[in-house]
Parts: sequence; C-alpha cells; structure tokens
Amino acid sequence: MARQRVESGPPGFTAGHSVYASRRSYRPPGGSASASPSRPVDGGLRGYDPRWPRIFVAERRRVVAALGPAARAAEHVGSSSVPGLSGRAEIDILVGVGNADDVRASADRLASIGYRTLACSPPESEPYRLLTRHGSIPFELLVVEHDSALWRRHLGLRDHLRADPERARAYGRLKSRWAARHGADTAGYKEAKRRFWAAVEVPSGER
Repeated sequence: MARQRVESGPPGFTAGHSVYASRRSYRPPGGSASASPSRPVDGGLRGYDPRWPRIFVAERRRVVAALGPAARAAEHVGSSSVPGLSGRAEIDILVGVGNADDVRASADRLASIGYRTLACSPPESEPYRLLTRHGSIPFELLVVEHDSALWRRHLGLRDHLRADPERARAYGRLKSRWAARHGADTAGYKEAKRRFWAAVEVPSGER
C-alpha cells in the first residue's frame, strides 16, 4: 500500500502527534503599522491586515459578555493573529470555558449575538463547539475547555509562528500554493491545512 504524501512544512517543523503551547513571549514588531486594508493574493487569500487585532479585541468583548462567568479566556488565533501572514479575511477566536457543560451551553449563549453552530465534538473526543458569525469580516469561534489539550494545541501553533517570522513566511507560501490549487474558501484548502497541522509538532525546546 502506497504511503500518503504529506507536504513538508516550514524550516524547523517536525512531524509528531500533538502541539503544546509555546512558553515564548510575543513581542510585536517595531514601528507603526499601516491602517490600509489587506490586498488580495493567490487563490482568494488576503495579505495581512493590521486592523485585524483591533477587530478581534472588539469582538472578544461581545463574546465574553455573552458567555458571562463561564468564559475563562479568549485568544486571537489563526492566520489573522500572526503579523505578516496572509490568510482568509476572517477572525478566528479560541474561547476557553470552565468545563464540558459550559462548552455545550455556549451555543445558546452565543446565538444571542448572532453565532450559529458549524460543528460539535463527537462523544469520544474532547468537548468543543465550532461557531461562526457572518458579516463584512466573518468570525469563527472554537469553544473548548480552558487549558485543555485542544486549548494548548491551538495556542502552541499560533505562538510557534509568531516566534519565528521565517517559519511564518514559509507557511504562507504553502498556503498560497494550496489556495491556488483549491481556492481559499473550499473544503480542499481546509483539508490541506488540517493534514499539514496534524503532522506538525513544535520542537520540544519551544514548549
């Protein structure tokens, strides 16, 4: 049986089973960022938009208010959270809540501010809810238990790219290749990203 081909990743990435949060602190690059909108790039991706962090902060307030005491933390993740990285024009937010019951209850609470559920965790997996809200800039929320393996994995992927701009640029080139092949708003593009990250582990010295 032929082995399935997995595209190689940015320099320094290694194949493995999981990714945990980097302990490196993030320092934004010096200088003032331009406030101009992002530009279209290959396959429907957009260049990095310096407005994205401010948009995240405003939406985080709405999300945390809707969830109330259940909300432990909310972090900006995904491509829009990594300065200089191109991506789809959407804001990804990782939301940590107190326990599995809070994860399940989040759908009703977030529906009050316009979110609808895209996916729920199967019984055998860690609890999560994936929700979306459409608009001029869409939002995607992943609600998980705070400090769970899923929480640490998503923060680890973000921090890994933030810690090394060269790796982020290399990952951006891969995304442009996938978007040119499949289109950025397709299941094929999302599956290429999922397969890539499933085979990536942050080197142990960066955890």
